[in-house]
Formats: sequence, structure tokens, C-alpha cells
Amino acid sequence: MTYKLLVGGYTSNGLRIVKFDPTTDTGSPITFQESTIAAGSDPSWIVRHPEKRDLILAVNEVEDGRVLAIQLTHATNGETTGELVANVSSGGGYPAHLLVLEDALVSGNYAGGSILHIPYELQQQVILTDHKDEKKSGIHVQFSGTGPNADRQESSHPHEVYRYGEELLIPDLGADKTWRLTKGESGWEIKGAIEYPAGAGPRHVLIHDGILYTVLELSNELSLHKWASLPESPSLITITSTFGSGKPAHRSMLAAEILLSPNKQFIYVSNRNDPSSEGDPLAVYSVPSSNAEFALVREIRTGVTHARGANFSPDGKYLAVVGNHSGSINIFEVIDGSPDGELKLVGGLQGLEKPTSVIWI
Repeated sequence: MTYKLLVGGYTSNGLRIVKFDPTTDTGSPITFQESTIAAGSDPSWIVRHPEKRDLILAVNEVEDGRVLAIQLTHATNGETTGELVANVSSGGGYPAHLLVLEDALVSGNYAGGSILHIPYELQQQVILTDHKDEKKSGIHVQFSGTGPNADRQESSHPHEVYRYGEELLIPDLGADKTWRLTKGESGWEIKGAIEYPAGAGPRHVLIHDGILYTVLELSNELSLHKWASLPESPSLITITSTFGSGKPAHRSMLAAEILLSPNKQFIYVSNRNDPSSEGDPLAVYSVPSSNAEFALVREIRTGVTHARGANFSPDGKYLAVVGNHSGSINIFEVIDGSPDGELKLVGGLQGLEKPTSVIWI
């Protein structure tokens, strides 16, 4: 079986198609498709529509932020092409994330300090509502806040839009908060926030089995809260380092992505900018359960530098990791039954331009 992956990044040369054949016994198991898919400037975050699987949604992380819809077509010769079918405003500057709901997209504008609700219709081609410069309350939500890190926390910086139940959670790296929103008559409304230590810089979140996990980018930590629905507030369980040594190997290191393993027994957190020749490490934590305590159980070297985007294959057999500074992708096999989340490197490829996100298509 040949897998295909789509890679976005800081580039104007299009999305790259990567082919991965784990069964090959000649040459590299990972190759590039020669042609690329046009996607504007800096398509840094890409995601598949959960139902219309050949529909790709993306952001252009630029000053005049854009949200794109791209329709994929898979030819009989094995080539995949893409057609840009919609291009609308993200509602703010430098969008870094995009959530796909049943009837709308929600963009998270990192520099703009805001989110925008973008309705869509699935017809022969997807139709996105373009709000242009309109910033109606409830459709456009503006956040505010600062932190002690003058370089990174001079204003609000939403880094993700995460849905859980009826709530939207917005980790705000600039404000040291995760905002909590629910939908009212006029649209999305801020109903509260989860606060973190000053300078922590929340980036991405994940909720599993009643626990909210938050990657704290600037402090290189992972926080755990016991989840509680509104109007109650989550209660802090612990905050722990994303390094086995308890501290980063270099002051430029930053935590990034968080993933739940396919078997739901482990949490993986990527760390960027490690000076090691073996690349950036993934921290692997055991998920607390009746059979296991929460703990950092393994660190896995990715072989890439500035490990930012990562995703498990839909069948749960492989993990792809892209390195923004190394311009590379490495793919690991998930070792079934491993007691500590072991991964085995099965292939890698250089030649990507500043990759930031990767999805399996």
C-alpha cells in the first residue's frame, strides 16, 4: 500500500505531495510527487474536511490573512492534483490555525489576536462566506492580553482553535490564557479563561478522558487540568517539563505539537531547536489510567530540526514529523504493544521548503 501525505509550510511554491511505500525493497520508501498544488503564500496550516475527504482547508499565514479551500483529484496514474475553489479573508493577520465545524470554519489569527467564524456550504464545490473587512461581534471575536515575554507576548496571540463539546478553546500564547467560548444568539461569546503561569505561552491543547493537556511553548512545559464544563473551572493537576532532564538543552528550545497516540495510551509532545545532531526530541508521556500513572516514559529523537508539524496515519501505523529548519520529513512506525510508546524510523526525505504542517491524504 502506498500512502500519500500533504505538506504545508512557509513557501510560495505550493503544497507538496509526499508518497510513502513501506513495502518497497528498492530505494527510499519516501518520494516526492514532482508537481505541487498552488496554495498562495505561506500555507502553514492544512486540514482535511472530516466528511468530504478530498477537500483541503488551509490558511495563508500572511499579514492579510486568507483561508483557502482546495479540491483534490486523484488521477489513475497515481498523480494528485488540486484546484483552488475558494479564497476568503481570515479576519486578521497571520492566521496560524483553522478549525473545521459542520457548517463553518473558525480561523485563529495569531497576529490579529482574533478568531473569525466563516460559514460554508458543501455543494458541487464548497462555498465559503467572505466577510472581507467586516468584523461583526460574535462572528469576529477579538482577544486582549499580554505577558512578561516582551518579544513574544506584546499582545494576544491565538495559536489554535479547539472544539470540545459545545465550547471553543483558544490557547492564547500572548495572554497566558486559554479562552473559553460558547455560541449565543449573536455568535461566539467569551465565557471565561483558563490561566497559566506568567510567561508560559500556551500553544496547543488536547482533552482526553477528563483531562485538559496544554503545551506551554515558552516555558517548555505540559500542564494538566481536571476538566470541568462551564460554568465550572478546570482544576490544575500538575505542570511538568517536556524534557527528561527537566530543562532544555538550549535556551532557544520551544515546545510545539501535542498528539494522542492511536491506542490512546500515550501523549506525544514535540520540542524544537535542540542542538543535538540527532534532531529534536519527542517527549512521550503515559496517559493516566487504572493501569498507569502520568509520567514521561520515553524521549524519541526525530532526526529533524524545528519539529513543528506531526500527524499519525489514519490507520494508526505511522507517525510523520516535519522539520521546518531542516526542510525534511521523517516517518516512524508505531510499535504495537510497546509499553513506552516506542517508534521506529522507517524513512526520511530532505528537500521541503520550511515545512510546518503535514496531513495524510
